Amino acid sequence: MDSKEIEEIIKKELKIEHVAVQNPRKDGLHFEVLIVSNAFEGKSPLQQHQMIMPLFQNHFEKNLHALSLKTFTPKEWAKNLIDETLKKIDRDVKFHPIILFMKGSKEEPMCGFSKSVVEILNGLNATYETRNVLEDDLLRQAIKKYSNWPTLPQLYIKGKFVGGCDIVKELYENGKLKQYL
Repeated sequence: MDSKEIEEIIKKELKIEHVAVQNPRKDGLHFEVLIVSNAFEGKSPLQQHQMIMPLFQNHFEKNLHALSLKTFTPKEWAKNLIDETLKKIDRDVKFHPIILFMKGSKEEPMCGFSKSVVEILNGLNATYETRNVLEDDLLRQAIKKYSNWPTLPQLYIKGKFVGGCDIVKELYENGKLKQYL
């Protein structure tokens, strides 16, 4: 049995929004399956799994040893993705001494506010990382939730949120930004 066969069995029996099948041992016997479906709405995780497992009952006797299931409604899946993105942001903020969440990159800023902050940091010869929120809409949503700040860019120094373009400019002009670095 392979990942494609498992995916086809699920798609044939259940209206799904998303399915991902992995064979981590690459042995064709052990699979991890993630399923997102509106059909799971209002059902407990046990009930969700009970909808899926009978589809594979005959296969367990022949060519399937283990099936690990993760099931989500679309709403649960979106929350899960946001939570994972928030964790990634937190790791980035804690790992990188200076990180700027911006539109574009430091080589090619895609908005005037991001460009202004990049110019300030470059003018101070700061070594910093950037994350382009235009490449990842989840990142764009999650960074605003993470900081509780509605606009971009967002600058973090030594794990602390400094602010957006106006605050960075003000700190630069009064000499405090250089002290933070």
